[in-house]
Amino acid sequence: MNKVIGMLVLAAGLVIANEVYFGTLKFDPLPLLRPRMIPPIPVIPDIAPPDKPKPKRPWGTDLVDSVESITLGGSIAPDGSTPLQIDFPLSQHLPNIGSRVDGAGMCVMSSIEMAARWSNLETIRGLRSWCANKPGGGYPSKVDKQLKEYSQSLSMNTPEYVQYEGKELDLLRLALKTGRMPAVTYAGRDKVRYSGTIAHMVCLAHLDDKWAAIWDNNGTAGELIWMTPEEFKVRWTNDSNGWAFVWLAPPPPPVPR
Repeated sequence: MNKVIGMLVLAAGLVIANEVYFGTLKFDPLPLLRPRMIPPIPVIPDIAPPDKPKPKRPWGTDLVDSVESITLGGSIAPDGSTPLQIDFPLSQHLPNIGSRVDGAGMCVMSSIEMAARWSNLETIRGLRSWCANKPGGGYPSKVDKQLKEYSQSLSMNTPEYVQYEGKELDLLRLALKTGRMPAVTYAGRDKVRYSGTIAHMVCLAHLDDKWAAIWDNNGTAGELIWMTPEEFKVRWTNDSNGWAFVWLAPPPPPVPR
């Protein structure tokens, strides 16, 4: 039986071989002989994941900064010997008020008018009250616009001034050295008047290598906030850029000592 099966298989093989040889069987053995192409495994580069973006600090969030040297004082620095650079007259103190339109604070124009009073710019006396008839708050371009409108209302030229936005203290030091009192932004967090962050503008009455002092239109006349230059810079820039306004009019003569 096995011999019969073997002979049948052999016969079938001969028939297929014959048909392949004479072309009667459509069979192409080449594909079976070709090597099979296996696609290469892609190489995944070793790329570190990108750094996660740091969240922006919302306005009003307290920064971690020093309050060690901050104190309330008068015309002499906490060391008991350094005199105040700008000994502003108590009678010229201008308390902050709210706008008559929207109630927003007028600290910007209060500070700018106080600086003008120090420089004897009598044409600017009344600026804060004039601006209080408009919405409160302030920023550099708004100050430019309102000073122009105020001057036009009085048919006069606007006294010269400069504004600065940045982190360098050089302009502030130069202004004080030449007897001018800058108006500057101040973010609070001093623990002697403001427990948290505020949007505020004050007058800078002192800045040397050791001390800084601000005259605050929210405070009592003659009660200054003293601190180190580093503590002031943190509160002036508030993790961004500080803003300063300086009148260029000649300052008053120094106080005799």
